[in-house]
Amino acid sequence: MSKEIFEQPEVLANTLEGRLASLSILRASFGENALQMFGQIKQIQIVACGTSYHAGLVAKCWIEKFANLPVDVQFASEISSKEAYISKFDLVLAVTQSGETYDTLQSVKLAKKAGARVFTITNVKDSAITKISDYVFYTKCGFEIGVASTKCFTSQLGALLLLSIYLSTARNMLNKEKRKEVLNNLRKIPDYMENYLTNNLEKIKRIAKKYYRTKSMLFLGKGYNFPIALEAALKLKEISYIYAEGYASGEMKHGPIALIDKKMPTVVIAPNDNNNKKIMSNAQEINAREGKIILLTPESSNELANHTISIPDHIEDYLLPFITILPLQLLSYYIALFKGNDIDQPRNLAKTVTVE
Repeated sequence: MSKEIFEQPEVLANTLEGRLASLSILRASFGENALQMFGQIKQIQIVACGTSYHAGLVAKCWIEKFANLPVDVQFASEISSKEAYISKFDLVLAVTQSGETYDTLQSVKLAKKAGARVFTITNVKDSAITKISDYVFYTKCGFEIGVASTKCFTSQLGALLLLSIYLSTARNMLNKEKRKEVLNNLRKIPDYMENYLTNNLEKIKRIAKKYYRTKSMLFLGKGYNFPIALEAALKLKEISYIYAEGYASGEMKHGPIALIDKKMPTVVIAPNDNNNKKIMSNAQEINAREGKIILLTPESSNELANHTISIPDHIEDYLLPFITILPLQLLSYYIALFKGNDIDQPRNLAKTVTVE
């Protein structure tokens, strides 16, 4: 898992390679008929499981921002077990690492039966789901051995942002200059990730050593970083066996605040964006109840926080998920390491879930 965390800058660069230059490259990436099809759809339904579901939640933010399309994100297991409303005007976007995930495969079969077009993002060529999809976009992250996904998540984000830009172009929602700006900003992200992983290890190790005996942990995020809070909580559960929950920060006062005490640390993702004041207000409420705060912030320190983990303030808010996930993956990794767990093969988990 450690190796795969540090491979993420390269993995993202590989996924983006040859796919950023122009609209013609995007067309080649997504299919010659995709431009016409993308212009016709009325809504997108994203179906996925686990980590891929969290990538889908980030994509919802991107697609709604750039393409002005309504997006619904559902667990594939829910779609496949109920009478879901899917129409021929929908694009069903399946996100799966292996292309063999049972629930996602069943959801795609239902979508095809309903007459919807299916676009799949996966890492494995000739997998079961690719054979029944209308469009397939391959991430290029190589084999991922660790059960808890890291580099596949990052490559999925890269593919989903490219798709968001292509959708916006097909629907005339993003002009040429703005599209070029977004793609140029995306091109810089692998280098930012590389730099971040190089410079923040020791502080994260120290924080992990302080909290590896905790029984529970809360993760709060807002906007683009709410799905990152969910993914961070999942990583911690998977490999450390600590009970963790991810919440939209504004929802804390609607229940989870009852859990706050001196023993439970809360990770608060607080970039310097339009949501910062609201998120810091939540941090103040935790501080007032003597809760321990691990704050992801551009600041080197903050009076509300017991610990701060620096995140950059020069990156656009829509690109921050590529960065904010990194310290939280590492935090989970080092907590599990200090606990002495089998990180790459956590108990009760399989890399690919092929049964219902």
